[in-house]
Amino acid sequence: MARFIIVGAGLAGLYLAEKLHDRGHEVVVLERLERPGGVWILHGEFEIKEYPWVRLGVTALAIQDNCVYTDVGRFCGDYVVEATGFREKTLAELGIFGSRPSGVYPLWAAMRIVEFGWRPGRRVAIYGCNRWAQGLAKKLADVGVETEVFGPSPWCEKRVVVRELKGSERLAGVVTDAGTYNVDTLIVAEVVSHSWLGGRYRVGNSAIVIDEIEYAKKAVDLFIKSLEEGGFLVRAAGLEAFPPVTTGEVVVKLPAPGVIDICGVETAVNEQYAVVRVREGCLLRYVRRA
Repeated sequence: MARFIIVGAGLAGLYLAEKLHDRGHEVVVLERLERPGGVWILHGEFEIKEYPWVRLGVTALAIQDNCVYTDVGRFCGDYVVEATGFREKTLAELGIFGSRPSGVYPLWAAMRIVEFGWRPGRRVAIYGCNRWAQGLAKKLADVGVETEVFGPSPWCEKRVVVRELKGSERLAGVVTDAGTYNVDTLIVAEVVSHSWLGGRYRVGNSAIVIDEIEYAKKAVDLFIKSLEEGGFLVRAAGLEAFPPVTTGEVVVKLPAPGVIDICGVETAVNEQYAVVRVREGCLLRYVRRA
């Protein structure tokens, strides 16, 4: 039996802990918030459960070797797994120019504002097409806030690219390739995976951003299998694949509907996520858009 210290109590961290506990391992989950769930509380299909191994209100500061250093002390185990989630892209990364007025929020900050019972604005544009953005839009609509959801991704139902922000003190408008939206609030929901602590092992959105519960859990299952059985290094180009070390199966995330090459065989994929089988030494790559 091994001892696992998991940093982050979102979907991946909680699911990983539950599966490891079922296998007889000792687990401790550290979460800086006063509740579990992370950003997944915005997801309509996510259900929060109570677990005895979750320590709330504990902020991880660093990972060194097999220990997590926090604001309340040190937690050590045989394995440390980072499940701290994504980060939002910056305006510079998104190529958004213009002034920098108030009224521009990252998704996480906007979620917390709404969670505390406040409104970020009266006319809101959410820039990013994922299940968390949709969940936040629904919560805002429920309290009477005018909300538009769009984004630059080929997976967006409403594909729009933001070019510039207008306004001096408060946001007055968002200039896009489809015209100007007269909004007083922009919520940036374009997100990327990010390791806050530089952990050796990562799961969930800190490793690969997946907003579908089925595939997020499958990715964790494959991670556990690779820990238990070992495996080979996955070689991928033009798409994301997880886990990085596998026994043969990986979850892939495509940049757009298209054709992928799996060990020399081309396959059309029209969904954002898929589970594919790979062999040691072969390349998994995104070939072209459909």
